[in-house]
Amino acid sequence: MKPGKYVGVTLTPDQIKAQRLARKALKMRVALADALMTQPDIHSREYWHRRLDWYLNQIDRLDADAVKLFPDVQESFVIASMTI
Repeated sequence: MKPGKYVGVTLTPDQIKAQRLARKALKMRVALADALMTQPDIHSREYWHRRLDWYLNQIDRLDADAVKLFPDVQESFVIASMTI
């Protein structure tokens, strides 16, 4: 096991904000997956397409904002990696 690149590193306020945005985007992805499995079909197909497009755009915006603040934001969550 090799420690992650950012383990023990003090992050700047912008990097912390970027991590917060990335976590929010991940939570939205999980909520979307849950909703797609459980929502009853009470609206039209067009409604769900509009709603899905809006939601995915929000996730993309959060991810883009996080990467702007901290390009290596996804790597900063890695605690350890292993080479086989």
